[in-house]
This record gives sequence, C-alpha cells and structure tokens, in this order.
Amino acid sequence: TFHQNHDRIARVMRSGLVEDKLVTTHYLPDPLAVELRDKYGSDFKRVTRMFNTGDEIFAREDKKLTMKGAFMEPDGIEMFSIPLLKGNTSAFRDPNSIILSTSFAKAMFDDADPINKTLTMRGSRELKVTGVYEKLPYNTEFHEVDFFAPYELFVLFNPWVNSQGFANNFLQVYVEIQPNGSFDHVSNHVKD
Repeated sequence: TFHQNHDRIARVMRSGLVEDKLVTTHYLPDPLAVELRDKYGSDFKRVTRMFNTGDEIFAREDKKLTMKGAFMEPDGIEMFSIPLLKGNTSAFRDPNSIILSTSFAKAMFDDADPINKTLTMRGSRELKVTGVYEKLPYNTEFHEVDFFAPYELFVLFNPWVNSQGFANNFLQVYVEIQPNGSFDHVSNHVKD
C-alpha cells in the first residue's frame, strides 16, 4: 500500500506447461510490453519494463561503491510513486541519467547536493544524477533498490535485447490499469 495507486498496479505473470507441469513466472519477453501498449493500450494507464540488476559498480573521483538497483522505463517512477526529494521525473527520460536513494547519494557525495553531478557506471558510462528519492520501506517490492536507471541504458549495455523475440524471458513488466478498469476484465482480455 506504499504506492499511491497500489490497487491498480500489477506485475504481469505468465503461466504455461513445462514438462506437463503448470509453471507461473514473472520473467517475461521484452516484446510483451510493446504488445500490451500497442494492442491493449486502452486497458492500461501505464506499462513499464524493468530489469532488476544485481550489484553495479559506481565511481566518482577516488570513491568506488557497489550498489543494487534496477533499470526501469520512465513511466515506472510515476507508477510506483517513487518519492523524489530532489530532481524531477522528466529528466529520467535521458538514458545517461540516474536517480539515487538518499543513502546512495550520501555515500557517494557526502553532504553535497548530487543533482546534475556525474558518476561512472561499469567503469566507462558517465551518468548524470537527475533525482534523489527517499529509500523505500521494507514492505515494498523495491526496498533493496538504491538506484533507478533508465531501461534504455540497460539496452545500450545489452544490445542483444533489440533482437529478442517472445522466446527469451528475462525482464519484468508492470502495469497500471485505468482508473475505471478491473483486473478481472484486463486479465481476461490479454490472457491469450
């Protein structure tokens, strides 16, 4: 219930038979989000792709930190009502941007204002800090996330994503249904 529209947000799941057993997973193919937007867009206010990364290494001057985060499409910031204390969500549309939790910002920049400052990810990619958010509470899906980076950056790091079809399941898709929608209706509409 931390997220403002929690009653309209869902993680898309897929069920199917694997060796005659019904298996349900939240790992989905990249084109599914596009399909949901294009063919079923009237059911959704927002559809966002997310790849939960493990630890990433960041550097600034002589400081190096390993932090856990996620690559997410820009609509996810608003969908999940990420509590930005500084910055704005529109800047997150730049693939070379990043938003940090307050604890990450403090660890990397001490007491200095991190907005518009840069840090390096994976030893070579310079990113500009465009937002700082309050660390999310433990009862949220993303309580361990210390940064959100644009999904487009994930694709730049992993160009193979552009050639994937419906057979490669590696990311998560979250949706926010329309205010007047119902999960039963939407589920039945998209299930096949």
